[in-house]
Amino acid sequence: MTLTASQRVELLAARNGPRRSVYWVRPTRTARASTSSAPSAVSDLSAGAAHVEYTVTGKYTGDWQHGEKHGFGVFEYANGSKYEGEWSRGQRSGRGTFWVLGRGAAKKGTKALRKQYAGEWLGDQRHGSGTFFYEDGGRYDGDWERNQRSGRGRMVYGKQGGVYDGQWLDNERSGPGVLRLANGDVYDGHWLHDKKEGPGRFFYAATRKIYDGEWADDAPRCGTYQDADDARESDAAFALPELGLAHPARVVSESIALVRRERLLEQAFRAQQQDAADKQRDGDGDSSRDGDETRGPEAVATGARGSEDEAAGVVFDDESMRLLQREFEALARRDGTIACETLPSLLAALGLVIPDEHVLAFLEELGATPQTSVSFAECVDMVSLLAESEMEAIGGEMDEHDEGDDEEDEEKDDA
Repeated sequence: MTLTASQRVELLAARNGPRRSVYWVRPTRTARASTSSAPSAVSDLSAGAAHVEYTVTGKYTGDWQHGEKHGFGVFEYANGSKYEGEWSRGQRSGRGTFWVLGRGAAKKGTKALRKQYAGEWLGDQRHGSGTFFYEDGGRYDGDWERNQRSGRGRMVYGKQGGVYDGQWLDNERSGPGVLRLANGDVYDGHWLHDKKEGPGRFFYAATRKIYDGEWADDAPRCGTYQDADDARESDAAFALPELGLAHPARVVSESIALVRRERLLEQAFRAQQQDAADKQRDGDGDSSRDGDETRGPEAVATGARGSEDEAAGVVFDDESMRLLQREFEALARRDGTIACETLPSLLAALGLVIPDEHVLAFLEELGATPQTSVSFAECVDMVSLLAESEMEAIGGEMDEHDEGDDEEDEEKDDA
């Protein structure tokens, strides 16, 4: 079969398979060609025609499929950057390396490139596992999600020094992680929104002491200071802290319980304010009916909950906390802990009657036994969760009862 000239042109324009360089251009200037009244022996058909100048905005060399960059290829951008790697349907997807102009390259008039990112891509974004090289000498090596550092990753800071190895979310340190500063200080614990939050341990190199306790908003809230021995400050033994202190003293345990209670109160208060705002926005607000919307956190105490997406849990008021503390101290051993088998009596003292089989199922879910020792702070958390689950169970039974009543009413109406 013989192809016509136009068919050959269309076939070449289809851009399939490996091709030579293809350029992207844009018009930058249009000028009218000069005309002359002088006689000419040859007629100039281009006299007075527009003259268009173009600027190259990109250059691609590589594989194509159905007119799109697909496979392996190299794209050079107008600003001097370059991507070399895999493509899928016109987008950077797969393994690839991105290069940018080095520091001072534009001023020096050179085109020296430095590697900025090498790793996985998806839909023109850094996604998967990869390494990002910062201009100050720092580097991040770990997981990415839609151009954001998310997942497990290790950051080596450039000018300020230090290394962080742990969890990330949306470009922020969030979750368990270890930060080693250039001066020798080490923090090993939990993070939230790039700040220390929750249980954690901080080793101060200058004083050779360790703070072990709770953190909130990047600052220590309550805990203990201890002298650091060689075993604890070594890299191998500086392990990630558990959700609680290793050797809780009674006063520290009680302080932790109060800190957690304050967080739940504030969380419940914010959830209530958001709920009130949603009602007003939907036109369901009633000032005579919603007069308690401006209550403070302390007023939102027993049984306070957040939204369906973020439940605040059961929060005890001051009287319940004092009662729980008295009952705990009456049962506490010398080390300031109680056995989980005493939880039913604590619940009864608070007026919460929860079947023993429910308590045992709860302990099994936590991986604990009736003989497991818990501190006061841990006890408060466990009683709060047990009370919350019991309230949910009662609420479910009431809903089923209401549905049964509705069905009976419908049957009577039909009769």
